[in-house]
Amino acid sequence: MTPVTRERGGWGDGGGAGGWPAYDPAMPARSALPGPRRARLAAAALLLGLAGCGGGIAIGIGIGVDDINRGPPSVSIAASPTRVAPGQAVQLVAAASDENGIDVVAFFRLDNGQPQPLGTLGRPPYELTTTAPNDGRTRMTVFARAIDNLGSVADSQRIDIEIVR
Repeated sequence: MTPVTRERGGWGDGGGAGGWPAYDPAMPARSALPGPRRARLAAAALLLGLAGCGGGIAIGIGIGVDDINRGPPSVSIAASPTRVAPGQAVQLVAAASDENGIDVVAFFRLDNGQPQPLGTLGRPPYELTTTAPNDGRTRMTVFARAIDNLGSVADSQRIDIEIVR
C-alpha cells in the first residue's frame, strides 16, 4: 500500500477529490504549526528580510531616551517692586527649564516659615501678581517651585520684599 498523508501535495495515490490524497483514518494528522526549528528559521528570515530592506526592527521596554531623568529642573524668580507698602501689588516672574519639559511652576509666600501657595501656572510666561500682606510684617519672602514632566521638583532661591509703612 502507498503511504498517504493529510497534507495537500504530500505523497499518496491521488485518490482524493480535487487532487487531495485519499483519507486514511489510521494515519495521524500532522500539525499545521511549524516545528520549533522551522519557526526559528522563519523568524530569522523575516528579521533578515526587514533589516535588508531598511525596515529595521525596534524592540522597546517602555523607557525612551526622552524619559531619562537627568536631574531636577532649573528655576529662578524675580520680583518688582522689591519695596512696597502693605496691600500694594507685587509682580512675581519665574524662569524654569528642563530637558523633559516643565509641567507647572507654583509661587509661594512664607508665613511663619511655612510655604503658602499663591498660584500655579501650567505654561509660560510664569508671572503672578500678589499683594503685600497688611499684618504688621516688615518683609515678605517668596519663592517659585518648578515641577518637570517626570515629576522632579526644584525650588528657586528665596527673595525678600521689604514692606514699609
